[in-house]
Amino acid sequence: MVIILSSVDHQCKCHGVSGSCELKSCWRSLRSFTHIANQLKELYDNSIEVHLERNLIDKKLHFVPKSIPFRREKQTMSIAYKDALIFLNASPNYCELDLSAGSFGTIGRVCNRSSRAIDSCELLCCDRGYQSHLVTIRSQCNCRFQWCCYVQCQSCVSTQEISRCL
Repeated sequence: MVIILSSVDHQCKCHGVSGSCELKSCWRSLRSFTHIANQLKELYDNSIEVHLERNLIDKKLHFVPKSIPFRREKQTMSIAYKDALIFLNASPNYCELDLSAGSFGTIGRVCNRSSRAIDSCELLCCDRGYQSHLVTIRSQCNCRFQWCCYVQCQSCVSTQEISRCL
């Protein structure tokens, strides 16, 4: 919510003869979705794992970063990271089979070796590599409607390269 509120721009436009500002229209607009998504991704990449700790003085629960070893520094850091994205439990490793987390892993998954997007072998195969092989695909093609009442197709054969994660 903070990211969206901080991404609101105030824009104005003047209306009038020869550029005079007799009437001024102003509105609020949101920055591009890409800008907001990039900010969220940066927060996610720099998120902090925390645990709950009860303060001995006021008996309240506080989030404390797990990776800071000394108590005095932990209390300082919890204040410094009040605008950070925090999490209590680490995400499951979706690269590996983990049925309790609902993850089937990526072994054997079809990937695109020439892509740089989310379907790329580089991303999906989790640095385990991939294997490519050629498959022959038989399908119907050049279909035409024949008078009356049926469709006639040819049988076409094509060869396609399929890549799968190791």
